[in-house]
Formats: sequence, structure tokens, C-alpha cells
Amino acid sequence: MFFEGKKKNLIKKLERQMKEFAKNREFEKAGKVKKTLFALNHIQDVALIKKSEEEIVENVFSRGAVFRMEAFDVAHISGTNTVGAMVVSENGELKKSDYRKFKIRGVKIPNDTATLKEILERRLKHKEWRLPDVIVYDGGIAHRNAVLEIFKKDLGENHGMKIIGVVKDERHKPKKIIGEAEIIKKHKKQILLLNSEAHRFAISFHRQLRNLNR
Repeated sequence: MFFEGKKKNLIKKLERQMKEFAKNREFEKAGKVKKTLFALNHIQDVALIKKSEEEIVENVFSRGAVFRMEAFDVAHISGTNTVGAMVVSENGELKKSDYRKFKIRGVKIPNDTATLKEILERRLKHKEWRLPDVIVYDGGIAHRNAVLEIFKKDLGENHGMKIIGVVKDERHKPKKIIGEAEIIKKHKKQILLLNSEAHRFAISFHRQLRNLNR
């Protein structure tokens, strides 16, 4: 009970701090506090009881200090059996246990942008899933605007996530990457790997559904 009370007080304090950072447009700091809050809300470690607030925050943040990337893609044939896929890497390693498949419900005509929005809306409803540091999507500026709209609506401007798009040529080969230059420079190989993995996973799921419906 004592730990729970201490945790609640600390959560309130961190929430105020996060709002203050956001108000001052210090979104990177706000994003770090948000990740600490997520970890704190999901930890049940009574060994932390005797620690100071500063030690608890440092301990919890270090446990949650995972660099997570999520990539999304869409698959369909002329708008039929449309599906979405989410693949994940943490600290540079694919985390297949966190891969997710989505049967698209709300989009009835071929529209990859609307489909991507539905996938992200459904993904964000799972508050128990760790939030990513980087989102990778397949597409250009229109898709980027859709992603930003969803994250702003659900998490506010201070979500702290980096949004990266992989633009393809007519042969569906990567032509350019758009988004934060620093992230692209540092993680280009991982971005392209995840984008390719999301495409593979989406196509595989689409084929499964198509075969079932024959």
C-alpha cells in the first residue's frame, strides 16, 4: 500500500512535469517523461519502496530505456482482403512476439492512407503496448500527414516520436526516406530493414486470408 501511494504521487508529479515540458515546446524531454510514466505504471517492484523519488525515476527509466521502432504496411489486391501489419524492433533486434496483424474494417475501397490511419488508431488503443521511439510507414507526404494527425489526436503534440516514411519507385523499391534527418542518418539500415519486414509480413497475412476465402 505504501509503495502504491508513493507511486501515485510520483506519477502525478511526472505528469505535471510532462505538461510543463510540452507547454514550453520541449517535446523531446516530454517524450522521455512519457516513457518513464509508462514504465512506472507497469512496474510492481517493492524493492523500490525505500528509494528516493530521483532514484525511482532513474531505476524505472533505465528499465524502460529500450529503443523501439515500429513499421507499418498495407496489403490488398484491388481493395479486397485488405490487411495491415505492424513489425517491431527493440535495440536493433526484431521482436517478433510484438508483431501484429490487422484485418481492415472501415475502409471499403483501395485507399492506403485511410487504411494506415485505421491501423494506427487501433494500435494506439492498446495502452498496454510500449510506445515506440520511431514510426516507419510506407509512403510519402500524404501518408506522413495522416500519421501525424493520428498521433497528435491521440497523444498530443508532445508524443516525442519520430515519423519516418519510405517512398518507393514504380518497381516498389525504396527511392528516398523522408522525416527527421538525424534519425535517418543514424538508423537508415534499420529503417529499410523494418520497412521490408513489414511488407513481407503484410503480404504473408494477405495470402493467408486469400487462401482461406477461396
